[in-house]
Amino acid sequence: MTSLVHSDRAWNVVPIGTDLRNEMLDSALRDRAFRIQESRLQRQRQKPTPKQAASVETMRHLDCGMLLSEEEIELTTSVDCFREGDVAFCAEPRRLTLWGQRSGGLGSDPHDLIFRFVNLPFEIEPENVRINRNGQVLTIKMNRRLSLRS
Repeated sequence: MTSLVHSDRAWNVVPIGTDLRNEMLDSALRDRAFRIQESRLQRQRQKPTPKQAASVETMRHLDCGMLLSEEEIELTTSVDCFREGDVAFCAEPRRLTLWGQRSGGLGSDPHDLIFRFVNLPFEIEPENVRINRNGQVLTIKMNRRLSLRS
């Protein structure tokens, strides 16, 4: 069961599955690559391909603190890189991904999504993620998968 504690004003944390996350990531990369290509055609300079540049700008490692115990992983991270609104997350057994609109991004383009991910040191129970938001800080607790506990 996924839960969000203390949601106020304009922030929501929304659980989504891996298929939708992959679809949103592919769409965001295509949109960003297209905008980069348009910009580069105007300047006619040699740079990395638009898709490579889009990937670097769109998909980055999640800056977070991580506490490990025998029972769970606790991550603490800031959401200040995201514009106010929905911040989506996808929990997988060995990875957590957060995404939303870029804060201070390229204008008000609703397709300007950014993705932040962290690879987890052991498998978790993706269906049992607990998130608490306090201002700009998210605390994410994930239980270690029972079958892998010592």
